Amino acid sequence: MIHFIWDLLYDSNGARCTTMADAKRLYRHHIRKQWQSIQGTRYRYRLLDVGLNLASSLDEAPQWVPYRLLFVKGTTADNAATSGKHDWTLFITTDTTIEASRILEIYALRWGIEVYFKESKRHLGLLMEQNQ
Repeated sequence: MIHFIWDLLYDSNGARCTTMADAKRLYRHHIRKQWQSIQGTRYRYRLLDVGLNLASSLDEAPQWVPYRLLFVKGTTADNAATSGKHDWTLFITTDTTIEASRILEIYALRWGIEVYFKESKRHLGLLMEQNQ
């Protein structure tokens, strides 16, 4: 599992905050128990607009880039009982105007393409096992 720690600038209930945070911390402090439903789907979401500092050191001038974080939680009738409080996914985009439903549509299209290419490579024998 990859853990990202970001130097973030974000609005928290109208107040600007700067902090070092990872996805779990952001979830715990700003997302948990604040889910919204996406109309016509089984998904719940929460958007958080943040600024990510791309400066490589503390000596460098801050280089803030706006990002939109989309936390998504899905439930269905057959897995609602097993769906736990840690069953969420994080999507990241630099387009801070895009809606949650559109982010999920784009990801679904992208996922279909990824699966198609992997299956094509497997059938053509282009996937190599690395045993080193």
